[in-house]
Amino acid sequence: MNIYSNLKWIFAAIILSLFCRVFLISVYRIPTNSMSPNLIDGDIVIANQLAYGLKFPWMKAGYFESEPQVGDVVIFRVKSNVSEEYQVWRIKEKMPENKYLVRIDNPTEGGISAQIVHRDQILSKAWVVALSVGTTQDSISAEKSVRWNRFLTIVK
Repeated sequence: MNIYSNLKWIFAAIILSLFCRVFLISVYRIPTNSMSPNLIDGDIVIANQLAYGLKFPWMKAGYFESEPQVGDVVIFRVKSNVSEEYQVWRIKEKMPENKYLVRIDNPTEGGISAQIVHRDQILSKAWVVALSVGTTQDSISAEKSVRWNRFLTIVK
């Protein structure tokens, strides 16, 4: 085998992985404990970008579009004056005009937080917890470690 044959396979693998990353799957980190016990702060979630249709960044409409269902854990974009961030919440109710009520039960902040999200804000559907990284239960050391018992857990 010559070097060009090996480079061709490496180049093909890089192109295929980039295609999968851009159009098929996304990776997000859960920033808070707002969805505990299902998703915990530090969980890294793999999301299916094709769950609600194929949509290219330069197009407004997509192909094979479907509607999110009540109970789906979705990733959506929230724009503020300062920045753009991503949230991971469960859909609780479908509302008129392509809007969805997503809410979290947040006992640490003393209540329920709710938000209305438009269909265009929803990016993908959470699929599996790829890795869970968080602090240990030991309050003295409080070091980051991998929680292996949550490795490749399906999001329900």
